This record gives sequence, structure tokens and C-alpha cells, in this order.
Amino acid sequence: MDDAQSLGSDSAPPAVVVAQTVEGVRLQLDSRVLLEQPNGILGRPRYNPARTQFAISIMPTGAETARLAQVIIFDARTGARLTTLPGHSPQWDAAQNAFVTQVERELPSVAAAQNVARLTAAAYPTTIRVAHHPENSCRTVADWQVDVIPFEEYVARAVPAEVPASWEFGALAAQAVAARTYAWAQILVGRPDYDVTDWANFQMMCDQRYAATDAAVSATAGQYLSAADNALHAPIIAMYSAENGHPTLTNPNVSYLQAVPDLFAIGRTRWGHGYGLSQWGAQRRALAGHTYAQILGHYYTDVHLQNGLAPDAVTAHFIEPAAGALGGDWLAWRSLTSYAAAAPAADITIALQSNLPLTPTWPSTQPVRLTGASGAWRLPATLVEGQAITVSLYANGVLQEQRPVTVDRSLPVAPALSAPALVTETVLPLTISAGADDELALNLGWRWQGEALFHTPSSGMVVNDAAAHNGAAWSAKAGVDQPGVWYGPYTPELPAGRRYRALFWLRGPQLPATAITQTTALTPVARLDVTDDLGNNVLGLRHVSIADLQAAAEPGYAPIAVDFYLFELPTGLEFRTAWFGQVDLALDRVEIWALPTDDWRSSGRIEWPIYAMTGARDIQAATFDMAGNMSGWAGASVLVRDETAPRFGATPALPTWLNTLPLSLTMAVTDSVSGLDFSNAQLHIRPLNEEASTGATLPMTFTQIANPWIGQWAQAVLMEINDGRYTAHFEAADQAANRGIGPLFDVQIDTTAPTITLSVTSGAVTSVSVTS
Repeated sequence: MDDAQSLGSDSAPPAVVVAQTVEGVRLQLDSRVLLEQPNGILGRPRYNPARTQFAISIMPTGAETARLAQVIIFDARTGARLTTLPGHSPQWDAAQNAFVTQVERELPSVAAAQNVARLTAAAYPTTIRVAHHPENSCRTVADWQVDVIPFEEYVARAVPAEVPASWEFGALAAQAVAARTYAWAQILVGRPDYDVTDWANFQMMCDQRYAATDAAVSATAGQYLSAADNALHAPIIAMYSAENGHPTLTNPNVSYLQAVPDLFAIGRTRWGHGYGLSQWGAQRRALAGHTYAQILGHYYTDVHLQNGLAPDAVTAHFIEPAAGALGGDWLAWRSLTSYAAAAPAADITIALQSNLPLTPTWPSTQPVRLTGASGAWRLPATLVEGQAITVSLYANGVLQEQRPVTVDRSLPVAPALSAPALVTETVLPLTISAGADDELALNLGWRWQGEALFHTPSSGMVVNDAAAHNGAAWSAKAGVDQPGVWYGPYTPELPAGRRYRALFWLRGPQLPATAITQTTALTPVARLDVTDDLGNNVLGLRHVSIADLQAAAEPGYAPIAVDFYLFELPTGLEFRTAWFGQVDLALDRVEIWALPTDDWRSSGRIEWPIYAMTGARDIQAATFDMAGNMSGWAGASVLVRDETAPRFGATPALPTWLNTLPLSLTMAVTDSVSGLDFSNAQLHIRPLNEEASTGATLPMTFTQIANPWIGQWAQAVLMEINDGRYTAHFEAADQAANRGIGPLFDVQIDTTAPTITLSVTSGAVTSVSVTS
């Protein structure tokens, strides 16, 4: 993957080099690097007829990522990036104009292939017809040449074209299963001339093979994914791309491409279409010890892991639990099985064994056996902290996998917190100390009561509740109230560039232990999510089960965590609870806790930039351990008083003379503490070298009136003014009445055209006077 390839075709001279790197691609002009992109695909460089510019396609790795392609045009002499166009396969006309193949940036078109797959018996393929796409830069065969390739060899050539061969085995094996599944589904479409291309309008294939990827392909030979709701066990359209983000996205056309949280992608910008397996997420999970089956079971919903070479084989793999600390009162398990294992005649068994002393509920000589591909089991109260449990998965009595877990229900030690009583600057200094193995979290007064949010009609009512934070909560009764959504508060008050944890404090049904079975314990009762932009941007999500609600950290209420990351300042965050109406549910409050980023550690001094925060604030710090247990919190009271005026940016870049009216003048301004007062801002302009009283004052408008704390543009419009030289400055106040004055700048206006006077006297020299 680290050899450089110089392209010397008619359309690309040797000076332009497309190189495969350890993790992606690199574009060079001679030895100079123009761009590098992990998990990226570069097309073939195309020169314009004059050979002064060249264009090249770039897109993420993954299935059907050509719809995300862009064409970048470079100066062939300097390497300067000139422009970027949406599309791929660039061409040039005789007039030196570039044009591209446009793409539809909509959902991957899985519906047609899926319909064919549902109607087609799944006979495992032996070969596949691969057409060479002209944009594929890793093969040197004729454009659109169709090669018939042994199917498993094709998979072995596709895997290293999609992910680095240096990656972990679990990621490579998951990629092999996804690529094999996708290719087989395309074969079932039945195209007349070919099954797939070797490019990103399907999935990439090159000629190179590597020992590591060959091993992953061989270890998973014949394995593919089928949908649980497909009786023919045909392969799914196994979409995947480089970085699918957190959470991934839902494709409503199919059951198996549903949005799932991916905490391994927190803070990672999406680089791909967002559907199905995340290639980088798979690598991070593999580094954390996840198996390829765990990875596949996380990213694809309600699927079976089949073997086309052995259709009747009975197999099962853990999706959860992961090895490690086990918090809470329930041990939940999910497994990824073959279809045969899921049939009623099969026996999927979970065995839990420990070296505890013999008790009526926990026999040490015989393991506890539970039947089912998924479920949850309430841990006995007699379990002690640090107790090791081995969780074994059987299919038809044959051991498939084991997971060691350790009981950890102890709360971590609360951190120490100190803060000044009064803050008048734009930074809040905090001193915090916490355990080295615990994750620190901060709450700066971000708390919204459940009863104060918005609620769909008939989805519950406000109740008095002594266990609630402020004595009241929003409560819904199954069979009485209508399923609905509790949403809001549309807040823009959280700073961007940070990781957060939303804690939904929920109370579930008051059920006796005997009423909750291993199956009903995992019954989804609600979906929680964090969104922005009126719900169009989903930042985090989680489904809540009955088991989640049984262990309450406070009397009656359990904190359910939804992690998210803010890449940009929000327009109006919502913390939504979609109640399904099956069991009683109450919402006390939603709290937001900031989690560590690169600029702060678990102990030491933190310089927290103040954003949308004035007046008295109760600051809280808490810690979370590896099992997800939350400590008590340490608190400090801070009075934030805004004594800092709004800050202006650089002076406008104006021409020496302005010759048209009306004239729009703009300048950047921000006030992140109390926020701008949009009603109290002006532009002052006066003739140069004259008293201010002779000038004019104009009102200002702003570009982001929904968010007074965000940096934005202030604008004033001069409709009429006499020609001349002026000096001007902006002035703005914040909501704490601090006034900021922007820098002075000159405005020179001349809207009058020159006047030409021509006089001619017979027999004399002509004179011309010009007045401007």
C-alpha cells in the first residue's frame, strides 16, 4: 500500500503522481505533495488541451461513494488549487473549460438490488464479472474491459483497495465480509454485461494482494450477511464507507441500515455516506479487542452471518457484552448468528459461571444457563465488587465464544473542585483533581426540567414528585397516555468543538423482579436523541430498555447517557425522548456534562472559555469510571459578571474610492459572555477632519440574530451621502451594557461623473476643460 504510481497516459503526464500510502492516497506534482487523504480514492488526472491545468476526482473509500465525489482543478505549473466541482470523471473541451459527470447526492439506491435479491435464490457465486472503470487509477487495462475473476480472488483484491493492509485483523475480516456481501448482491441484480466495476460507483478493486488481507479473506471464506426478514437468506446491500460518524445514518429503504451510535467516532468528521459499516470505526473497534463479528453486528441491524459455502452451518458470535468492567444490575447479551442457529430447533445458550460460594440463586458448581440469541439477566445482589464472570455462548451445545467480565457497581470517588467566587473576564479558571482512571465531566448550569420541555399532545402530564430534582416531573402512563415525543429546549448555549454527555434522568415502570424476564428486560421503551437544526442534524442517540431503568442512582430516577460532539455552534439543541407507550415512563430532567478534550486533563487547572454564561452559576464536577458508573458531584458557586465590551474584527477592505450608492459596510463583531444587544448598535460616519456632531449615525443589522453569543457580521447601509472623504467606526453594546467601539476606517465617496466642457473659436486653438 505504500508504493507510488506515476501515471503516464495521454491525459496525465509523468509529473503528476497518484500514490498509495499506508492509510490512503497522496497526490504529488513531481515530488511536491498537493494533498493527502486517509481512506480516499483518487481518479486519473486529466490535463486541459493547453496543459496548463489538470483535474482529478477525489472521494471516500466505500461502497457507492462516487456520489460523494468532487473534482479538484489544479494549476499544472504551481500546483495551486484553483476550484472544486461536485462530480467525477472530469473532461475538457476545446475552449479549456472543464466539465464533470454530475452525481445525485441522495440515499444509496439499494431498493432495486434489494428487490431482486428478495426474489432470487441465493446460490453462492464462483466468479464475478468486473468492468474496468476509466477513473480507476490502480489498474492498467483497457477502459471498460470486462474480466471474469474467481469470486474469492475478487474479494481478496477488493479488501486492500478499500482499507490499509496494515490494519487489525478484525477490521480486515469485517471488510472482507462486507465486500463479499455487497458483491454477491450486485451479481444477483443480473446486469447483462458486467456485475460490478472496479471503481467507487460500486466498490474499489485493484490488482495488488497482501498477506494480511489474504488471511482475513481466507478466514471468512464464504461468509456473508443476510437480513433477518429475508426468508431466502440472500445477501444484503452491505453499504460501508470510510468514516460514518456518530451516529451512523438510517436508510429507510431497508431494515438493516439503521442509525446506530458509534462512540468510537465521537469528534470525527463524517467522510462518507454514513450508511452501514464505518471502516475507520471498524479499525478502532478492532484495536479495542472487538472481533469482526462484533463489528458487523454493531453496524448492521437484524442480520445473520451466513456461510455460502456451508449454508447449514450453525454458528453464533457475541455482539455484546464486550470483555471488561460490567456496571449496573443487569448483564445484557446480543449475538450474531447464522440463520440455522436462529431456527426454533437450535439451542442458543448463555452460560455464566463464577467462583462464588454456593447460593440458591448462584450455583458455583453448575453454570447459570439462559436460552436465547439476546436477552438480559439480573445479577444477584450477593455478587461482590471485582467478581469475575465468564460468559459463554453455545449453539446446539457447542461452545462458540467466551467473554470475561468483572462486576463493577461501585461509584467512583467524586472529584475536588475549586473556582473563584467572581469572574469578570472571558475565561473561567477551574482547579480540579480526579482519579487517574476516571473520566472527568463538568456541568456549568446546563439543566432543563422535563416538565418544562415541549410535549406532543396527550403524551403525559406534569406530576408532583418528591424524588424529582425540583419536586415535579413529566409522567406518562401506558394505556392512558398516547405515545409521543418530549422535546426542546432549542438552546444555542453550548460552545462548539467539545464532547458532551446528555443525562436523561428517567424513571421506569415499578415492576417486581419476577415480572421482568430475560427477554422483556431488553424491550425498547423509548428512544433518546440529541439533535440540532429542528431535528435534521442528529448528534447522538440511544434506545432505552426496561433493564436500563431498573438501577436508579437517585431515588426513582436513573441517568441514561447519550454522548455527542458539537462540531459547530448550535442553532437550537433538542434533547428528545420518544416514548413508545408500552410501559410507564417519567422524565425528571436533562443535564449536559462536558467531557474531556485535548485542552484539559483529569487533574489540574482548566481555563474554560465562557460562552453564553452570566450571573450566578452553580458549577459541578463529577467522574465516570470504565463501567459507566457516575460519582457524586463536587460543586462551586460562581458569579459571572460581564465587564468585557464586544470585540470587533479588522477594518473593512474598501476600494480607494467608492462610486455607487447605496453602500453596504460590514465588520465582524462578537460577545461570547452576555451576548450582543442587537437593539443597541450603530455606525458613526462624519466628514474627514470635522467634528463628530456634523456626521450621521446609522442603525446596524446582524447576520445571526438567533444567537447573540456567536461571532457574526454587523452591517450598515448608506442610502444617501454627499461625495467626499469620511471617517467611520462601528459601535455595539452587549446585554450587560458594555460598549465596544470598532477601529476607525476611511470612506471616500465619489458618485459624480466628470464634466467635460468643449469650446471652439473659429481660427483659434481649441480648449477643453474637464471638471470632476
